[in-house]
Amino acid sequence: MKNISKISGLKRVKKLTFEINSLNRMANSDGMDKCFKILKNYYPQMKVHKFQVGSKAGDWTVPKNWSLKSSFLKDDRGKIIASSDESHLFVSPNSINVDKKISGSEIIKRSMYMKKFPDCYLLNHRHTYNYFLRQKSWGISLPYQRIKNIKKNKKYHISINANFNNEPMKVGELFIKGKSKKIICVAAHIDELCNDNLSGSVATIELYEKLRKKDNFFSYQFLLFPELYGPIFYINRFPNIIHKTLFMLNLETVGAGKQWCLKKTFKSNNFLENCLRLSLEKNNKKYSEMNFFDGFINDEKVYAWPKIDVPGIALQRYPYSHYHTSRDTVDKINFKLILECVKISEDFFKIFEKKYKILKKNYIPKLKFSIPPWLTKRKLYISGKNSLFPQDEGNNTYNEKLLFSIDGKTTLLKLASIWNLRFENCYKFLELFVNKKIIQKIRINDKKLLF
Repeated sequence: MKNISKISGLKRVKKLTFEINSLNRMANSDGMDKCFKILKNYYPQMKVHKFQVGSKAGDWTVPKNWSLKSSFLKDDRGKIIASSDESHLFVSPNSINVDKKISGSEIIKRSMYMKKFPDCYLLNHRHTYNYFLRQKSWGISLPYQRIKNIKKNKKYHISINANFNNEPMKVGELFIKGKSKKIICVAAHIDELCNDNLSGSVATIELYEKLRKKDNFFSYQFLLFPELYGPIFYINRFPNIIHKTLFMLNLETVGAGKQWCLKKTFKSNNFLENCLRLSLEKNNKKYSEMNFFDGFINDEKVYAWPKIDVPGIALQRYPYSHYHTSRDTVDKINFKLILECVKISEDFFKIFEKKYKILKKNYIPKLKFSIPPWLTKRKLYISGKNSLFPQDEGNNTYNEKLLFSIDGKTTLLKLASIWNLRFENCYKFLELFVNKKIIQKIRINDKKLLF
């Protein structure tokens, strides 16, 4: 086995991308099995967590391992219209076996297609995620140009030869132990296509290569999931690890796409978002911002579920015009963008670690007085002449807006964000009120420090 860590970052991301891309990867499948064998060969230290077929996590069960052996669609003269030899996207993953002649209207009904992609197969994921379809029914994808030629009243021969077995579903994990037991998670889904999201997965591995050589304060976890199923079953099995996880960075479509995008957390977390903004700016990258449910949303959605409540921020290249189509191929990948993603993420963590030392002071301020205190009597009123701060940020912002926003529920960090003030200055100002027993500090846990 060649030591992949000794080759350059650019060669490494190219090697992993080319070796894995051709595999038909979706949820629990032989393509995913082969994918993790490749990764385990290069990274023997990787933990490959196995989740047995039929095991449960809430409503969810692990599907049987699925592999497509062969498939075709023929017209009434026996001419092949489409097959998995042309594109594995022809068959919806997790479709059942079928071998019969049916009407053209039934073919159209069971097909996924779009006019805007006339010559493309589409990723038909319905039979992977829909309870009523998953491994109970079948579906296909056809380019729109071919759908137009399907005659509703004619007969067509559809054949799907798939295999189902009890091989467990897999999640890959690399881990770097830091000085702190608190964990920062980097995640990407390694199933589906190339830019979506093999690019994010090889970026995650490359980030591991960078960070494992450093003296890290936090512990770093790198998870490679089958989308949706992976985080659901991982979180269900390891709640103690999730309890120690401060936040998750999700990397998606980072090898191609229009521009860098910062996708905000569900409960828009200004501290995390500001750290990522600073990293993008440090790296001189133009970028846009999106809300949590915009752009491409993936495993950060599971982490954000209210009962789990781990903030997830995402870095993407968006929009990506070949998303979920047969055009999402290796030739579309700009490998330098993947390395850019790694550098932006690495700097993001540096900035976070530095700023977190200040953030540990965060708390929920609670007023103890039932009516406003007389600020001048208590020598608490600030003005331009006696301001505690090197720059005048607007005295009324502290004397009035900040104080009047204290509700005993909102953290000081959030209050500073609302009024666009520096956290350190707000902390310094309110310390005077704490010392005079006008304000009580309500301590908060590690995750709430970020809000």
